[in-house]
Amino acid sequence: MLDPEAVERVDRSRMLDAVLRMGTVLEESLKSLEGLSLPFENPSTVVSAGMGGSAIAGEIIRCWLMYTSKTPVDVVRGYHLPAYVDEDSLVVAVSYSGETEETVSILAEALKRGCMTVAVSSGGTIEKLSKTVGTPWIPVPKGLQPRAALPHLLAAQAKVLEAVGVEIP
Repeated sequence: MLDPEAVERVDRSRMLDAVLRMGTVLEESLKSLEGLSLPFENPSTVVSAGMGGSAIAGEIIRCWLMYTSKTPVDVVRGYHLPAYVDEDSLVVAVSYSGETEETVSILAEALKRGCMTVAVSSGGTIEKLSKTVGTPWIPVPKGLQPRAALPHLLAAQAKVLEAVGVEIP
């Protein structure tokens, strides 16, 4: 058994608590997004764009759907979209802070290409850009350690895919 005082001394950011609550937080976040409606459907491809911890949810989705969905899912970490991404593609721009330079760049590029776009963040430039151009923005709670936001980022992407008709087992 872990000594709570010893854990507290080394886990000042309370990540152990966050990890232990991930299942519950994921369920709550999925419930909060029930009935999500988006203005487009049936993308030919899905690109989850993010960096660091924000890309992890996309990787989980990609691995989850790789053998069960006919819609390909790719994860892009960087400033630019692959050449195959077009107006029939869904780009989900994910940045917990909303300020990640690479993700902001990809969101702008997706909008310029006429892609179906959805943004996920706790605010920042991603929120502002989304609201300015009218692209759907899904807020996640502020004030978390970015790595502790994984259940919220995962729930948001899963519900986006469900809302646009991507087959999810």
